[in-house]
Amino acid sequence: MGTYVAAQILGREAADVVRLSRKVLHREDQITLVDKNDEIVFKQVDVLQDDGEQILVHGLQAGDRVLLTRVPFAVSGLKVEPVPNRAIAGAQETEIPRPSPAREG
Repeated sequence: MGTYVAAQILGREAADVVRLSRKVLHREDQITLVDKNDEIVFKQVDVLQDDGEQILVHGLQAGDRVLLTRVPFAVSGLKVEPVPNRAIAGAQETEIPRPSPAREG
């Protein structure tokens, strides 16, 4: 009891990974996006990690706009009016910046 050890955690390095709130996850492997025409589209992603509050996903591209608000009965092609993320108190980025490498493990 009270013993400390040094450890090295091995894992794979994953490129193009984005951390998002788990609230944006639709079903188990889809993220709701807003396309250039301000219409809803669903995109399948690979969820690499899920801690119950945040997820690490692979499959989004730089510039993808993630819908942060749940839209009841949302369907592909539904027209929405995006609100800049600065107007949403405490919101994460709605536009995905260049993905950065993250460690998976």
